[in-house]
Amino acid sequence: MREPFASMIVDGKKSWELRSRITHRRGLIGIVSQGCGRVIGTVEILDVLPEQSIDQLSASWNKHGLSSEQISSPEMRRWRTPWVLGNARRLEVPVSYKHAKGAVVWVTLSEQERIAVMSQLRAGASGEARREVPIRARAQVAEAQEDSQPHGFSAGSADNRAQTSEQFEELVADQEALQAEDARWRDQSSLLVPVAKDGSWFGPHLERGGVFQIGEKGSEIRIAGYENALRRLQAMPKARWRRPNSNNNWGIVTAVSWEPSANLRG
Repeated sequence: MREPFASMIVDGKKSWELRSRITHRRGLIGIVSQGCGRVIGTVEILDVLPEQSIDQLSASWNKHGLSSEQISSPEMRRWRTPWVLGNARRLEVPVSYKHAKGAVVWVTLSEQERIAVMSQLRAGASGEARREVPIRARAQVAEAQEDSQPHGFSAGSADNRAQTSEQFEELVADQEALQAEDARWRDQSSLLVPVAKDGSWFGPHLERGGVFQIGEKGSEIRIAGYENALRRLQAMPKARWRRPNSNNNWGIVTAVSWEPSANLRG
């Protein structure tokens, strides 16, 4: 992504990324600065809004960071679909990555690159905030062709990719910790899951359209992946999620207890 937009996003100063089309992707992505060709931070894609008019974009300048002149320019005619971003984090040490040949819009990080990013997120988190980081998320880096997108995700060149021996040792140690945590997640019977007053519980069966809807009314988020959604529920003061009632109407319920998932299967 071109500067200053990449830095604005990871510093939490840009919550809309204007694109030419919608995306069905949600969750954690990495942001690459064209200036250094490295992952400089992460952000979550929370939602996508309908195409905006010039007046709507002008009124929302503080969300996308563009001036009225830029919004009205001919090259921005197609770039009016906001991707809503949130939970931005700047990495203390930018992470080099290998750009896959032929990749245009999305690049999937290697395991080592993913761990390098996630280890910094985990090191900076504590308490409830730590549980919000989706450890097993498929960390992805957004990038696009520079000559076809005026201010979109662009990886640029990726030099100086070699890690120092000290950094590599840290990555190995963190990878072992992640593998141990993944093993605990695979033991589904030991998971504590939220249970509502009506006896319904938050489980994989509530996935709809590839996502889980969680949060209170008016500020719901859609999360891909059961484990990611469960972690987000754990971090909420009160876990809330959507589930179908007896009439198959999807409503929001609130957790009154947390119980082992093994006790709820039947």
